[in-house]
Amino acid sequence: MRKIIFAAAVATAAIAAQAPAQVINTPTTFRGFRIEGDIGWDRARANGVGQNNMGYGGTAGIDGQIGKYFVVGAEGTYWNPSKMWGDNNGNNMATNGNGGSVSTKAFQEWDASIRMGFLAQPDILLYAVGGYAATRERTLNTGVGGTGVGGYRNVGWSDGYSVGGGVEYSISKMFFMNAQYRYSQFSNHTSRQRATLGFGVRFR
Repeated sequence: MRKIIFAAAVATAAIAAQAPAQVINTPTTFRGFRIEGDIGWDRARANGVGQNNMGYGGTAGIDGQIGKYFVVGAEGTYWNPSKMWGDNNGNNMATNGNGGSVSTKAFQEWDASIRMGFLAQPDILLYAVGGYAATRERTLNTGVGGTGVGGYRNVGWSDGYSVGGGVEYSISKMFFMNAQYRYSQFSNHTSRQRATLGFGVRFR
């Protein structure tokens, strides 16, 4: 699945790279390479418990226009929760069924996605995004009665997918901003939601 998604992202990027040369005298600025910084709300969920965080990250991508109203592109995203709220320093704490506890803490996430959008106005893009996601996590099980017997500590990566959507506004031919929501689901039954604001630069 990971290879299929990456292959699709590469193919989409190739299409997007060709698209700008095929568009003549169009008012849209949603084409070419772009980079942006993102900041917003994050909620990681594991063990039936969710924790609210703030987070920050960045995105790099390429877009091209198809016809008059449609935009297609590929992007890579980095996301990192920064400030933890609540108890246990951001751990998703639950009982392990043996008198002890199990906690999972989510760290950074990397996404490789395809983006498709509709031009509601020449300077306003409504879009959906989806693709491969990977997150780094730490899981701590305190064992029987919290004594450590039968317990474990794991730190590693979990694969999954990420889907979402948003709206992007071209401030000028070079600068843009967007608002976006994403949901990520991982193979170890953990998940993440995030709502972000992004500000970026486009190179045509």
